[in-house]
Amino acid sequence: MRPHGSAAAPSFLTALSLRQPFAIVDLGSAYAKALVLTYGPTAAWSVVGAGSVCYTNRQERLGPEALPQRLHAGLEALDQARRRTPSLCGRVVTPMLVAVTAVQEEVFLACRRSEVSRRRPMRPIEMRDATHAATLADAACMQQARGWPPGEQSGPPLAWLGPIWQASYVDGHGVTGPLGFRGKTLASESTHAFAAGAAIEPLRRWAKAQAAQSVLLPEAAGAAELLRKRSPCLLVDAGGRRTDFYLRAADGALRHTRVPLGGSYFSRWIALAGAISPSRAEGVKLAYGEGRLRPRSVEKMQALTRRALGGYARRVGVAIGALGPGCPTTWLACGGGSLLPEWSCLPAAIVDASMCRFDRRPDLAPLRLSDSSNNVIAGPERLQPCHWLSLGLARYLVRLSLDEAAAQEARRGATLASKAGFEVASEWLSL
Repeated sequence: MRPHGSAAAPSFLTALSLRQPFAIVDLGSAYAKALVLTYGPTAAWSVVGAGSVCYTNRQERLGPEALPQRLHAGLEALDQARRRTPSLCGRVVTPMLVAVTAVQEEVFLACRRSEVSRRRPMRPIEMRDATHAATLADAACMQQARGWPPGEQSGPPLAWLGPIWQASYVDGHGVTGPLGFRGKTLASESTHAFAAGAAIEPLRRWAKAQAAQSVLLPEAAGAAELLRKRSPCLLVDAGGRRTDFYLRAADGALRHTRVPLGGSYFSRWIALAGAISPSRAEGVKLAYGEGRLRPRSVEKMQALTRRALGGYARRVGVAIGALGPGCPTTWLACGGGSLLPEWSCLPAAIVDASMCRFDRRPDLAPLRLSDSSNNVIAGPERLQPCHWLSLGLARYLVRLSLDEAAAQEARRGATLASKAGFEVASEWLSL
């Protein structure tokens, strides 16, 4: 399969390693978000502009027909972020690179595990052993993706969007890195992102029209980056029309599931209870989350959102139960929906409304960004929870541009995907 894009064009990550300003555009389920980052005197990437634009009235079906609205909102959000740069860093910053998220509804995460029996278990594991196990797991992911979407074997080829996660196991025990360990078996688990080529082609054309080098990324890459250096936990990303759950398990594996409910679910309750328009209900909900309502209105909103939380918790409990046993009791929240005051009551509501079993009641706390990366910082811009996944994507790109081992892992996956017949962007093959 011929790689997508011009082979003569410099790699996106190569340009990033030269410290050119770049932007992240996240086309969410209700809001388009954008960040502009530049390399500063602190020897780190800093966010010098952020934007967020709502593109839907939440009554329309979220599908391919909504893509033009999403792209228009993404352009507005990027323009907002650009206009913020003079006040935050003293000059206008024009991104030379733009990373755009693929539409989440079109993304498929393939996850496969491969195990190798070692003939000499007392011999330390070497790099070639680890690479062999990881390659087998990557190849298994490619094989799994061939059958997606079910029943559609014809049409344009699928596009490979990048590696998401890699976990290693020695004799069934998760390890940070297998090198130097001794054991009878060496296993590797890989997760890769794919999308329908026809579905993401409009995104590629839009990104190229921004007069900058572009790359397409899955949202899951940002979530995985935010979890990379953390202990076992569950990341809850509460979007406008969808809530995603990313589980970093105790054995180092990454699991993902979602429910088609988000902040607009609570907006509908407000609209129906108050007999007001959906847009007005959204404004009331935002004012409530920001503490701008009068005391009497706050009491009404508290009663209403807590009733809505019960139905929401039942759906969430089913989704979390599907992640398997051993769900950690440390939960981290991000996304615009997490600004609701009742959000802290979600774990208790799930325990009461479902059959989920926990050793103790989970603790839900806002995600903190200060302890995830030293190369990309959130300031001087003051980010909202809706921008945190975008910041995770920025850290993902910066890590690939700086970490040779991570770049080799991505290049290996891209090569396998290209040989398997998937469409692969040229920047992945030229790492």
